[in-house]
Amino acid sequence: MGRLHWTGITARRWKMAPGWETQPPKTFWDLLQLLIVPSILIGALAFWNHSETARGNHRADQQRQDMAISVYIDKMSNLILHERLLRSKPGAAVRVVARTATLATLRAVDRDRKAAVLHFLYDTGLLRLPSPPVLLKGADLTRARLEEEKLGDARLEGSDLSFAKLGGAYLARTNFKNADLEKADLGDADLRNAHLEDADLSGAFLDGANLQDAHVEGARLAGATFLSSHVRPYNKADLYRSGLTNVDLRSAHLDDANLTGATLVDADLRDATFIRANLHSAILRGADLRGADLSSADLREADFDHANLDKATLAGAKLRDATNLDLGRYITGLSLHDQKDFLAAEKDFLDKLTSDDLADFRLTPEKLAELRKHANAT
Repeated sequence: MGRLHWTGITARRWKMAPGWETQPPKTFWDLLQLLIVPSILIGALAFWNHSETARGNHRADQQRQDMAISVYIDKMSNLILHERLLRSKPGAAVRVVARTATLATLRAVDRDRKAAVLHFLYDTGLLRLPSPPVLLKGADLTRARLEEEKLGDARLEGSDLSFAKLGGAYLARTNFKNADLEKADLGDADLRNAHLEDADLSGAFLDGANLQDAHVEGARLAGATFLSSHVRPYNKADLYRSGLTNVDLRSAHLDDANLTGATLVDADLRDATFIRANLHSAILRGADLRGADLSSADLREADFDHANLDKATLAGAKLRDATNLDLGRYITGLSLHDQKDFLAAEKDFLDKLTSDDLADFRLTPEKLAELRKHANAT
């Protein structure tokens, strides 16, 4: 160990008047302290190099994307001005070139530049003709930032707009057939007469959206939100006379929505909420309303032929002149506690019904009296 004296690791003794001087050995902490400062400096240098590399890569990526947009616009401008793209016929080679360039560019850029591409296509008229020169089926528009954009009459069928931001956008008559709008933000969007047939709107945010006369047949709207009273207490989803045949609206929130005259034939409405919603004259034939909450909804003149209302809530609903609503079956299907609550809540309404009125609800005075007696006995 004597050979290690020079390192200071072991104890060292030497003679000095009047006795021996001893240098204590170095501890592990003493040695560790010698390494801390160099380690910190090395780590800081590595982090700085990594940050600089990341910033450099980001700048290079942004420049690459800007170049891609510039090249794309130049190419498309040439096709419009010199190859008569706007006047081309379906199937023309110039359309194939334009579509290929568009899809490739959309895959190569971020959400803000996706919006720039779509804006360019719309402003040049490439998306609005009866037979648009550029079809966006399969186009990658995920997370595109399109808030407040004016895209009325655009042809966007089959495009991927999942998670896109379309809040407040003007989308009247826009064609979204078979488009992927999963979890897209369409709050306050103008979707009047829009074509949403077979579109995927699962989990979409539609608070305050105007869907008057929209075509929503076959659309998937499971988990979609149409109204958030905590956010926009005065906005109501407007689905007036909308075609909603065979839609998937499971667990959708449609409180206070205007569904007057809407067609909901064979719609899946399980566990959806329609509290205070206006369903006057709505067509609900074959609809699955199991577990749906229709409390205080306006259901006058609504058609419930073959609708499944098991475990649905109709407390306070306006039911006068509703057709094909089997109240006898509905009440019988409730738990005894819920039967008692429903009959108590609707006492005034039921008492005013004539025998003919009761017959419209598949009830007779005797059957109603029997149901009340059975419920009260509990």
